[in-house]
Amino acid sequence: MPSKLHSFPEIRVIMISFDLMPRNDPGVLQMARGDIARMKKITKAKNALSQCNAARVSRSTTQIRIEFIDTSLPEENRVRMRMIYELAPPFA
Repeated sequence: MPSKLHSFPEIRVIMISFDLMPRNDPGVLQMARGDIARMKKITKAKNALSQCNAARVSRSTTQIRIEFIDTSLPEENRVRMRMIYELAPPFA
């Protein structure tokens, strides 16, 4: 039986441009939290988000990845939720 790659909620959002994304990490985090708050039927993700006390943001040319973490947990279990903004082809 294949193992799960992760046991936390992951949300992927396809975008046609990153031009309207905030350039600073606190702005990206605020935008992601707002996007999650507006989504429907993602109770597991919202519960995971409420348990987080820190976050990491990483960027590439085609993706912005936000990991919401709980620093009270061991390193391998810290990620409670992941939000990924990806550029849609042919924009990527």
